[in-house]
Amino acid sequence: MSNWYSHKFRIERPDPANTLWWIDIFLFDTVVRDCLTPTTDIIMWRIHRRSAGGESGHQFSFYYYATHEMFESVKSSIIDHQAVKILNSANLLRDLLHNEEGSEIEATCDPSWPLSLRKSWPYYIMGVSKMALELIENLRPSPRPALDVNSIHEYERYYSHLMFKQNEVWQNFGSHAFFHHINAIFGYVPLIARPSVLRGILTSF
Repeated sequence: MSNWYSHKFRIERPDPANTLWWIDIFLFDTVVRDCLTPTTDIIMWRIHRRSAGGESGHQFSFYYYATHEMFESVKSSIIDHQAVKILNSANLLRDLLHNEEGSEIEATCDPSWPLSLRKSWPYYIMGVSKMALELIENLRPSPRPALDVNSIHEYERYYSHLMFKQNEVWQNFGSHAFFHHINAIFGYVPLIARPSVLRGILTSF
């Protein structure tokens, strides 16, 4: 029987006004990428990133739908992963949580959504997550640093630069490559925009 499982990396944020977002990219490109080998029996997966006030703070999460045996295997691989050891040795990883989220395909969706959307959304977000992982590979300026480098600053430089290039793609092409084409799939039907922060001009995509 398959369930949704999650591994949540709670990341230190020494300066509450300065989230170390590069660590998300580092974990995505190393830990998550290495978990998604062709022999890994994971049916669906996605990532989630957040940085908020309170206890949750800065958190990078890896969700996937698989058997309990696969969860134990992935959990062991993550705990023993060199990238995790590097972050721990630099005192940048506050906690690592391993959870079972539920067996329903909609178990990790926002419960306020209608059931029809919750049952469909995991397919969408897996596609976005796969695209984001491939984009990192395509934007890579040079081979990633070996995971035996002693200085955390080398990883910070590399992944901060990679994050900058990824942000450029999102800011310059997100409106067309993402919003416009999703809008086209749904027939350009007007939608209710509920941004948490509104900057610039709200336009039709």
